[in-house]
Amino acid sequence: MLRFHNRTQATRFVFTTVTLIGVMLVLIGSGLTRGMAAQPSEGDALWQLSLTETDLLPGFISDGGEVLDNASLAARSDDPAAVQQQFDAWGRIDGYHILFLRVPAADGYPSGVAASIDRYQDTAGAAAAVAGMPDLVMTYGASYYVAAEPLDAPTLGDEGALMRLTGREDGRDVVHYWYRFHIGALYADVTTAAFRPEEDDGGAAAVALATVVHERIDHATRTRE
Repeated sequence: MLRFHNRTQATRFVFTTVTLIGVMLVLIGSGLTRGMAAQPSEGDALWQLSLTETDLLPGFISDGGEVLDNASLAARSDDPAAVQQQFDAWGRIDGYHILFLRVPAADGYPSGVAASIDRYQDTAGAAAAVAGMPDLVMTYGASYYVAAEPLDAPTLGDEGALMRLTGREDGRDVVHYWYRFHIGALYADVTTAAFRPEEDDGGAAAVALATVVHERIDHATRTRE
């Protein structure tokens, strides 16, 4: 998966990430579906469904966000060719990734947040990504991640899951909470990063922020039905 050498790269995790310069608008078109029917209203763009600074505590600054195709996203992994092959097999088209950092950090709340929304060719591909992304991350992010633990959490969308991942940076643990879900052919995830033990919230922020994204995607889907 991704190779991380510093705090910024670590937070960009999960193929986002999870991840970025300039705001680029990309219409969802036929990619956002519930089952085989629903599509978002014309004019909706991936970035409009993702997180913004106003969704976070005061003090967060974003990198502006970026749209990444499969090759660009896979290039941030330990094995770009293998990762791109898997993206292609799942039918990933492209995705919008944005990163937020907060300085100074605040106790009880993560200081790094990353969000991504990816379009897939069909619902089956997005579901496969939700199920298979952890293995991809741990296999091709082995240079950074050292542990992964599934956690109980509310289900968002058609399928949803929360995971706690531990990375190593400068000889210390960095904790990520990663919530991923899909609605039809649209895959989304939110990752939070705790760079100090005092920032570890047990995944509460990741779930809450993923709920915000879920509500936006669900609303866009339903307005088209």
